[in-house]
Amino acid sequence: MAKMDRLAVFIDHQNVYRGARDALGATDADHHTVGQYDPIKLANLIAERHPSYRGANLRKLVQVNIYSGLPGSSRNPKGYAASRKQFKRWESATSGSDPKVEVCTRPLDYRTGYPREKGIDVLLALDLAFGAADKDFDVVVLFSGDSDLLPALERVHAVGVMCEVAAWKGGGRQLPKKDYIKWEHRLYKRDYEQVHDSCNYL
Repeated sequence: MAKMDRLAVFIDHQNVYRGARDALGATDADHHTVGQYDPIKLANLIAERHPSYRGANLRKLVQVNIYSGLPGSSRNPKGYAASRKQFKRWESATSGSDPKVEVCTRPLDYRTGYPREKGIDVLLALDLAFGAADKDFDVVVLFSGDSDLLPALERVHAVGVMCEVAAWKGGGRQLPKKDYIKWEHRLYKRDYEQVHDSCNYL
């Protein structure tokens, strides 16, 4: 029987959302639901596409981690409530056969006058590195265009975990090619249509 690798998908939420909007040609006039996605459907779509590089085994999706800033409950109560509703739906929508879904958040920083994510990339990088060191997964797919996460992927590769990335075709920043990144899952508009979440959480 062929070896079955345990696959984890790590999603940088705002990066993936904005990248989807860019790939779809959305503007500020388009509804905020354009770019929304169902993380379980997205992760399963990636898991179903077996890459062809040497050493790639069959895989089973075992973990989906999503990283996002959280609006302040006093500064933006509507956005806070909508985000909590969305995150709760993500974590509770899994069935017995679905992988574990964990939403990891950090409060948005308003000190510059407009909301900014602070610490999300550090949290994601730490979870990547510690998860790999603890042998929680054999293969990881990182869906983010943030090059600050490359050292974490390099460390993950150093402990024997296969590293792959995902990106929307034509959507925002993409990670540069590195020797330790074995595969890029390129997703297109037709893929987005399969994972689109049309729910208005506001």
